[in-house]
Amino acid sequence: MSLSAIPVVLICQKKNATSNCIYRAPASDRSFPSTRISASRIVFDNVFPSLQIQAHCLKHRHPVRQRHNSNPMAPEAWLIAESDEDQRLPHHRNPREFVPMSKLQEIGVIYWYLDPKNYESNEELKKIREDRGYSYMDLLELSPGKVENYEEKLKNFYREHIHADEEIRYCLEGSGYFDVRDKDDMWIRIWIKEGDMIVLPAGIYHRFTLDTSNYVKLMRLFIGEPVWTAYNRPQEEHPARQGYVESLMKKGSGVAVAAH
Repeated sequence: MSLSAIPVVLICQKKNATSNCIYRAPASDRSFPSTRISASRIVFDNVFPSLQIQAHCLKHRHPVRQRHNSNPMAPEAWLIAESDEDQRLPHHRNPREFVPMSKLQEIGVIYWYLDPKNYESNEELKKIREDRGYSYMDLLELSPGKVENYEEKLKNFYREHIHADEEIRYCLEGSGYFDVRDKDDMWIRIWIKEGDMIVLPAGIYHRFTLDTSNYVKLMRLFIGEPVWTAYNRPQEEHPARQGYVESLMKKGSGVAVAAH
């Protein structure tokens, strides 16, 4: 095993549990040395990557959340290897470079994990909406059978852009990727799954795509009447972009502003 072993927390999504569960990589997955893992926390090497996606809890027969983070409920995020391959693939670097939640917070990304099964009566969600003024809400399902011109819409979502307001998304079902630019203008891919609620600050360069599951159900939140206008890069003179860059400068983070 190399010195780059990564601590991974496995959490059964059905029970939100890290204990009393038995995890399994499928028998066809020969990259992992065992098909059963009874420990709630394991450490494995980068040569066993597929477990991160394919592990399941045998006891509760439910997919497992895998988190490379000190906060086990924080979303997985990593630096992207630029590629012309399908945008729905993970696009990991080699070796993989995971990004902790603290780095996302430095560039203004906010995150909560909320129970996706009772969102209509979730008190924490109500409080977040009240505290942050998210008065508007709707639901959006994306999949080949539910959206006309699905592939074309995916390409549109994947164009690098900013918004003049926050982008707030709460994943109720399925999964997808939000890509955001870090302070060095590198792409960070954030993998959102059921229960992940994410806020991208106004003015941050970002894009979105589904993953290979080709399905996601999102709650969209907004302050006041929704405005979905996207401003494609470059937008260095846009007030929202200038405000975002200024906020990073005040934090001492700095930001690369080279136009693409």
